[in-house]
Amino acid sequence: MVSYQKFAKDVGFIGTVQVLTSLGTFFLLPIITKTLGTYDYGLWAQINTTVSLISPLALMGLSMGFVRFLSSETEIKIIREAVYSILFFVTIAGLFASFLLYMFAEPLATFGFKDPHATYFIQAGSLLILLSVIESISLFYFRIFRQIQTFSYLTLFETFGKLFFILFLLKMGYGLLGVIAATLLVQGSIFLISLLMIMSQIGFVIPRFTYIKEYLQFSLPLTPNSLIRWITESSDRYMVTYFLGLRSVGVYSAACSIGSLIQLFVSSLQLILLPELSKLFDENKTDEVRIYMSHSLRYFLLISIPAVFGLSALAKPLLGILTTDDFLSGWFVIPIIAFSGLLQESSRYLSIQCSLSRKQRLRPTSILLQQFRMY
Repeated sequence: MVSYQKFAKDVGFIGTVQVLTSLGTFFLLPIITKTLGTYDYGLWAQINTTVSLISPLALMGLSMGFVRFLSSETEIKIIREAVYSILFFVTIAGLFASFLLYMFAEPLATFGFKDPHATYFIQAGSLLILLSVIESISLFYFRIFRQIQTFSYLTLFETFGKLFFILFLLKMGYGLLGVIAATLLVQGSIFLISLLMIMSQIGFVIPRFTYIKEYLQFSLPLTPNSLIRWITESSDRYMVTYFLGLRSVGVYSAACSIGSLIQLFVSSLQLILLPELSKLFDENKTDEVRIYMSHSLRYFLLISIPAVFGLSALAKPLLGILTTDDFLSGWFVIPIIAFSGLLQESSRYLSIQCSLSRKQRLRPTSILLQQFRMY
């Protein structure tokens, strides 16, 4: 009971932080859209879409392996070796992925973005891949060991740090390049702060990669899932770009940003649910695992279903307030994205149970079938 009360308290705290984070996002959306316009905002959305494709591939599923193997670990030596092994490994992978994006920026701009002039901005944003993967792993540390307040404060710092620096650089007239630079600056700062905090807690060691093979055996089969998720969530931006151009991507992406607010109501749960369930599963407390899953899913549906109807009813006014008249044509996208977000986030509760098993040598299709058998 005490453990569940702490879980509920953490969810409440994370929920409050997510509301504040969403407010920061609300402020950021009009700043960027009203300053950049549909074309440059579409270009920024495409860069983010590209980064969101490559970053999970560079991570190779190790963030999930990080959560799964260390959630119940108490031996400092094992934790230290695992943290720095994974961090060093994804740093090399992230550097390599960033280098590839930089080198192939011109053909990507020509054939993927339909604008050769986008090459310079793609090259400037290539480092986002490296910073995304190392920041992700460093923040996962605080999730895994349930240091929820630390994780939340870092998340708030990232959101409002981006808000401040993007606003400042846009006011200075740097345009899209300022948005990219501000994002790089804030993500780099978050990583350095996180790394210093981690080192103060567990010390530092040069990794020997003792457990990396075991982690990769668990994580690599999950990597195709990231690609599948990108196809379902983000590949539509490339289709819109190909047929309609970057301006239409800007309109579409702004509408999707508002429709995706439905994810706010599940993120606070998912941030701490898997680490908590992993610990209970390792302790053979299967009854408690079922209770956590049941209450979490009930909470999500209770809040998110009314939210879908609310976002749908206010779609056009919200888009008008947060953007400019050039973006209003995309208002009808918001109800579709909100409803699909409800279905997607509900399905993630099914995938959590598969992640509790350390035996991940199954193909993605087999994993999917196994999930449905569980229910």
